[in-house]
Amino acid sequence: MLTKSQWQGVHVLTAAVFLVCGLFHLLKFNWHLFWAYVTKRSEAGFRYGREMAFSLLLFVVVAGGTILGLPPFSSVIAAGEAAKNSWSSPANEPPLPHMEELTLAQVADRLQMPEEKAVAQLEANGMGAETPKQTLAEIARGHGRTPQQVYAALQGPAPAPAASATHSGASMGLGSKTVADVASEMGISSEAALAQLKKRNIDAQSLDTIRTVASNAGMRPFEIVELLKEATR
Repeated sequence: MLTKSQWQGVHVLTAAVFLVCGLFHLLKFNWHLFWAYVTKRSEAGFRYGREMAFSLLLFVVVAGGTILGLPPFSSVIAAGEAAKNSWSSPANEPPLPHMEELTLAQVADRLQMPEEKAVAQLEANGMGAETPKQTLAEIARGHGRTPQQVYAALQGPAPAPAASATHSGASMGLGSKTVADVASEMGISSEAALAQLKKRNIDAQSLDTIRTVASNAGMRPFEIVELLKEATR
């Protein structure tokens, strides 16, 4: 079973080969025939009014139906989206496009997480990284996982090393931190953090968790933290 990125690669390269071969075939073997046909039809005058009108009408119907979301065009679009979303879980989807191309160090920085902690988090989940300079895609390939699984391991709590482990020593994930916690880590007051969120019409309390604030605002925890960073500038 090919991964989503592999299917995308096959699709792009196949389309490119088809285009190059088509142009080569036209320019190398059939250009004179093609040009002779075009000039002959031009000299004879335009005789395909019905065909052109039908083609234009068909284009307008398809384009209009797609833009307005009318069936059956909306059904085709929905089926395509369902097929695309079936490759991964939106809950584990990285907050930035192509995050699999970022290094572990870059992702850790965006998650407000020290590199050492990110490496330890992956090791605890059975996905050790050789160096923080490895990309999520490289780490995933090395352990037979997907980049989404690597990212999810970074976000979630690491498994307890022993049955006797207590919650007091567990690390707190980004979404579990309160607005006050994140503000303190950034060196700003809770009031400044709440004012920053208020600028974006996001109502929150200092003891609300980042996950709760993000959920109420229809955003991701990472995006809330990025907003709070603006208060430090």
